[in-house]
Amino acid sequence: MWERQLVDRIAVGDDAALATVYDQYGALVHGIALRLVGAHLAADICQEVFVSLWNQPDRWDPARGSLRTFLAMIARRRAIDHLRSTGRRVANAPTVRHQRSSPAWTKPPSR
Repeated sequence: MWERQLVDRIAVGDDAALATVYDQYGALVHGIALRLVGAHLAADICQEVFVSLWNQPDRWDPARGSLRTFLAMIARRRAIDHLRSTGRRVANAPTVRHQRSSPAWTKPPSR
């Protein structure tokens, strides 16, 4: 299996193998993040996914699924983690409500 060979090469520090995996699956990972968190965080999440693969290539178990599926799952989890942390910050932030008030209108005195 070519994916197993690439991940084995990543495990020994072969950055060309990581580049090959990125070329193959980078658009998928970025697309998942883009749909879930938007453009402002998608590149960061994509980077986190591939750094995670670089640092812990042994986390992928080919018996449980393809490398494509593994990377997609990690991307989705990272994006959801970002949404949760952002949601907590937004939920805990004080809200300011602007009320639209109409100017006081008084009838001119009659003459």
